[in-house]
Amino acid sequence: EYIWAAAGSTAQVAITKVGSPTHSTSYAKWGSSSLYFGSTNSDYIHWDMTADHMDLGTSNWTVEFWRYFTANTIWNKNFSMTANSDWSTGNGYLDDHISDNTSQYYYRLCGPSITNHNTSAGNTTNTSSGIWEHWAIVREGSNDIYYRDGNRKATNVIGAGAIPNLRYGWLGYNANTIYWDDFRVSDTARYTGSSYTIPSGRLSSDSNTKLLIQSINQGNGTSTFVDTG
Repeated sequence: EYIWAAAGSTAQVAITKVGSPTHSTSYAKWGSSSLYFGSTNSDYIHWDMTADHMDLGTSNWTVEFWRYFTANTIWNKNFSMTANSDWSTGNGYLDDHISDNTSQYYYRLCGPSITNHNTSAGNTTNTSSGIWEHWAIVREGSNDIYYRDGNRKATNVIGAGAIPNLRYGWLGYNANTIYWDDFRVSDTARYTGSSYTIPSGRLSSDSNTKLLIQSINQGNGTSTFVDTG
Protein backbone atom coordinates (compact mmCIF):
# COMPACT_ATOMS: atom_id res chain seq x y z
CA GLU A 1 0.00 0.00 0.00
CA TYR A 2 0.96 3.64 -0.23
CA ILE A 3 1.80 5.00 3.20
CA TRP A 4 3.49 8.07 4.52
CA ALA A 5 4.75 9.11 7.93
CA ALA A 6 5.26 12.49 9.48
CA ALA A 7 8.92 13.03 10.23
CA GLY A 8 9.69 12.11 13.82
CA SER A 9 6.45 10.21 14.18
CA THR A 10 5.48 6.57 13.97
CA ALA A 11 1.96 7.41 12.83
CA GLN A 12 1.24 6.24 9.30
CA VAL A 13 -1.69 7.12 7.09
CA ALA A 14 -2.70 5.02 4.11
CA ILE A 15 -2.86 6.71 0.73
CA THR A 16 -5.76 5.55 -1.39
CA LYS A 17 -4.80 3.77 -4.59
CA VAL A 18 -7.29 4.18 -7.45
CA GLY A 19 -7.15 2.05 -10.57
CA SER A 20 -3.82 0.37 -11.30
CA PRO A 21 -0.93 2.70 -10.51
CA THR A 22 2.30 0.73 -10.43
CA HIS A 23 6.02 0.86 -10.24
CA SER A 24 7.83 0.72 -13.56
CA THR A 25 11.34 -0.28 -14.52
CA SER A 26 11.08 1.42 -17.91
CA TYR A 27 12.58 4.62 -16.54
CA ALA A 28 14.21 5.31 -13.19
CA LYS A 29 15.84 8.39 -11.73
CA TRP A 30 17.28 6.52 -8.76
CA GLY A 31 17.80 2.80 -8.51
CA SER A 32 15.75 0.61 -10.84
CA SER A 33 12.13 1.84 -10.71
CA SER A 34 9.81 4.84 -10.70
CA LEU A 35 6.15 5.65 -10.05
CA TYR A 36 3.90 5.20 -13.06
CA PHE A 37 0.22 6.08 -13.25
CA GLY A 38 -0.69 5.07 -16.79
CA SER A 39 -2.22 7.03 -19.62
CA THR A 40 -5.80 7.30 -18.39
CA ASN A 41 -7.63 9.26 -15.70
CA SER A 42 -8.35 6.09 -13.77
CA ASP A 43 -4.87 5.41 -12.34
CA TYR A 44 -3.80 7.71 -9.52
CA ILE A 45 -3.21 7.98 -5.79
CA HIS A 46 -5.01 10.19 -3.28
CA TRP A 47 -4.11 11.16 0.29
CA ASP A 48 -5.39 13.01 3.34
CA MET A 49 -2.62 14.52 5.47
CA THR A 50 -5.08 15.63 8.21
CA ALA A 51 -5.83 19.15 9.36
CA ASP A 52 -3.01 19.67 11.86
CA HIS A 53 -0.32 18.19 9.65
CA MET A 54 -0.88 20.50 6.66
CA ASP A 55 -2.17 23.70 8.25
CA LEU A 56 0.95 25.69 7.34
CA GLY A 57 -0.56 29.18 7.59
CA THR A 58 1.94 31.83 6.56
CA SER A 59 4.97 29.53 6.83
CA ASN A 60 7.33 28.81 3.97
CA TRP A 61 6.96 25.50 2.13
CA THR A 62 8.20 23.47 -0.82
CA VAL A 63 6.58 20.95 -3.16
CA GLU A 64 9.18 19.17 -5.28
CA PHE A 65 9.48 16.10 -7.47
CA TRP A 66 11.34 14.42 -10.29
CA ARG A 67 9.26 13.96 -13.46
CA TYR A 68 9.87 12.22 -16.78
CA PHE A 69 7.31 12.35 -19.57
CA THR A 70 7.11 10.55 -22.87
CA ALA A 71 3.71 11.78 -24.07
CA ASN A 72 1.46 14.67 -23.01
CA THR A 73 -2.14 15.70 -23.51
CA ILE A 74 -2.77 19.41 -23.02
CA TRP A 75 -4.81 21.00 -20.24
CA ASN A 76 -4.39 18.26 -17.68
CA LYS A 77 -3.34 18.36 -14.05
CA ASN A 78 -0.34 16.31 -13.03
CA PHE A 79 -0.85 16.74 -9.32
CA SER A 80 -3.28 18.68 -7.18
CA MET A 81 -3.49 19.63 -3.51
CA THR A 82 -6.75 21.11 -2.27
CA ALA A 83 -8.62 22.09 0.86
CA ASN A 84 -11.55 19.86 -0.12
CA SER A 85 -11.75 16.08 -0.07
CA ASP A 86 -13.80 15.95 -3.29
CA TRP A 87 -11.06 17.68 -5.33
CA SER A 88 -13.18 20.82 -5.72
CA THR A 89 -11.21 24.05 -5.69
CA GLY A 90 -13.56 26.54 -4.03
CA ASN A 91 -11.58 26.86 -0.79
CA GLY A 92 -8.13 26.94 -2.30
CA TYR A 93 -5.72 24.73 -4.19
CA LEU A 94 -2.24 24.22 -5.61
CA ASP A 95 -1.82 22.25 -8.80
CA ASP A 96 0.48 21.72 -11.76
CA HIS A 97 -0.83 21.66 -15.33
CA ILE A 98 0.25 20.95 -18.86
CA SER A 99 -0.50 24.11 -20.80
CA ASP A 100 -2.04 24.52 -24.25
CA ASN A 101 1.42 23.59 -25.54
CA THR A 102 2.45 20.01 -24.78
CA SER A 103 6.03 21.10 -24.07
CA GLN A 104 5.04 23.56 -21.34
CA TYR A 105 3.88 23.34 -17.74
CA TYR A 106 2.42 25.89 -15.37
CA TYR A 107 1.19 25.95 -11.78
CA ARG A 108 -1.76 27.59 -10.04
CA LEU A 109 -2.11 28.66 -6.42
CA CYS A 110 -5.37 30.06 -5.09
CA GLY A 111 -6.90 30.78 -1.70
CA PRO A 112 -9.12 33.28 0.09
CA SER A 113 -6.29 34.98 2.07
CA ILE A 114 -3.58 35.18 -0.60
CA THR A 115 -3.00 36.83 -3.94
CA ASN A 116 -4.15 34.25 -6.46
CA HIS A 117 -2.68 33.33 -9.78
CA ASN A 118 -4.83 30.84 -11.61
CA THR A 119 -3.83 31.23 -15.22
CA SER A 120 -0.70 30.26 -17.11
CA ALA A 121 0.33 33.88 -17.62
CA GLY A 122 3.78 34.37 -16.17
CA ASN A 123 4.02 30.82 -14.87
CA THR A 124 4.67 28.76 -17.97
CA THR A 125 8.00 27.04 -18.43
CA ASN A 126 9.23 24.77 -21.20
CA THR A 127 10.07 21.15 -20.60
CA SER A 128 11.63 18.33 -22.57
CA SER A 129 10.46 14.79 -23.15
CA GLY A 130 12.69 11.82 -22.52
CA ILE A 131 14.69 13.26 -19.62
CA TRP A 132 14.28 13.47 -15.85
CA GLU A 133 13.76 17.01 -14.56
CA HIS A 134 13.62 18.31 -11.00
CA TRP A 135 10.69 20.66 -10.35
CA ALA A 136 9.94 22.72 -7.27
CA ILE A 137 7.23 25.15 -6.21
CA VAL A 138 8.36 27.20 -3.20
CA ARG A 139 6.78 29.75 -0.93
CA GLU A 140 9.43 32.13 0.38
CA GLY A 141 7.95 34.97 2.40
CA SER A 142 5.49 36.91 0.26
CA ASN A 143 6.49 35.20 -3.00
CA ASP A 144 6.01 31.79 -4.55
CA ILE A 145 8.51 30.56 -7.07
CA TYR A 146 8.53 27.94 -9.84
CA TYR A 147 11.81 26.14 -10.49
CA ARG A 148 12.89 23.64 -13.13
CA ASP A 149 16.21 21.82 -12.90
CA GLY A 150 17.58 24.31 -10.41
CA ASN A 151 16.63 27.47 -12.28
CA ARG A 152 13.90 29.95 -11.35
CA LYS A 153 11.31 30.16 -14.11
CA ALA A 154 8.56 32.27 -12.54
CA THR A 155 7.98 34.36 -9.43
CA ASN A 156 4.57 35.53 -8.23
CA VAL A 157 3.53 37.67 -5.28
CA ILE A 158 1.45 35.63 -2.85
CA GLY A 159 1.17 38.34 -0.19
CA ALA A 160 1.32 37.92 3.57
CA GLY A 161 -1.80 35.79 3.94
CA ALA A 162 -2.12 32.20 5.07
CA ILE A 163 -2.50 29.55 2.40
CA PRO A 164 -5.47 27.19 2.74
CA ASN A 165 -5.01 23.89 4.54
CA LEU A 166 -4.12 21.81 1.48
CA ARG A 167 -4.53 18.50 3.29
CA TYR A 168 -5.89 16.48 0.35
CA GLY A 169 -3.72 15.48 -2.59
CA TRP A 170 -3.86 13.64 -5.90
CA LEU A 171 -0.89 12.44 -7.93
CA GLY A 172 -1.07 10.94 -11.40
CA TYR A 173 -4.62 11.95 -12.29
CA ASN A 174 -4.04 12.81 -15.93
CA ALA A 175 -4.16 11.46 -19.45
CA ASN A 176 -0.44 11.47 -20.01
CA THR A 177 2.46 9.08 -19.87
CA ILE A 178 4.51 10.44 -16.99
CA TYR A 179 6.91 8.83 -14.53
CA TRP A 180 7.61 10.28 -11.08
CA ASP A 181 9.91 9.87 -8.12
CA ASP A 182 10.75 11.66 -4.87
CA PHE A 183 7.50 13.61 -4.52
CA ARG A 184 8.10 15.59 -1.33
CA VAL A 185 6.14 18.27 0.54
CA SER A 186 8.08 20.28 3.16
CA ASP A 187 7.27 23.06 5.62
CA THR A 188 10.35 25.10 4.69
CA ALA A 189 11.67 26.93 1.63
CA ARG A 190 14.28 24.40 0.53
CA TYR A 191 15.32 26.37 -2.56
CA THR A 192 15.75 30.14 -2.85
CA GLY A 193 17.28 32.68 -5.17
CA SER A 194 17.61 32.49 -8.93
CA SER A 195 19.17 29.02 -8.96
CA TYR A 196 20.15 26.05 -6.81
CA THR A 197 22.05 22.80 -7.15
CA ILE A 198 19.59 20.04 -7.94
CA PRO A 199 19.62 17.01 -5.62
CA SER A 200 22.40 14.59 -6.46
CA GLY A 201 20.78 11.62 -4.76
CA ARG A 202 17.47 10.28 -3.56
CA LEU A 203 15.57 12.63 -1.24
CA SER A 204 15.26 11.69 2.39
CA SER A 205 12.83 12.47 5.18
CA ASP A 206 13.92 15.06 7.74
CA SER A 207 12.30 17.26 10.39
CA ASN A 208 10.70 19.47 7.71
CA THR A 209 9.24 16.66 5.61
CA LYS A 210 5.44 16.52 5.54
CA LEU A 211 5.06 13.90 2.79
CA LEU A 212 7.49 11.77 0.79
CA ILE A 213 6.44 9.27 -1.87
CA GLN A 214 9.13 7.23 -3.65
CA SER A 215 9.76 4.17 -5.73
CA ILE A 216 12.71 2.27 -4.31
CA ASN A 217 13.90 -0.61 -6.51
CA GLN A 218 10.44 -2.13 -6.99
CA GLY A 219 9.52 -4.84 -9.49
CA ASN A 220 7.97 -3.82 -12.78
CA GLY A 221 4.18 -3.67 -12.53
CA THR A 222 4.11 -4.11 -8.75
CA SER A 223 2.00 -1.88 -6.53
CA THR A 224 3.45 -2.43 -3.07
CA PHE A 225 5.08 0.68 -1.68
CA VAL A 226 7.41 1.11 1.26
CA ASP A 227 7.18 3.83 3.89
CA THR A 228 9.83 6.45 3.12
CA GLY A 229 8.76 8.86 5.87
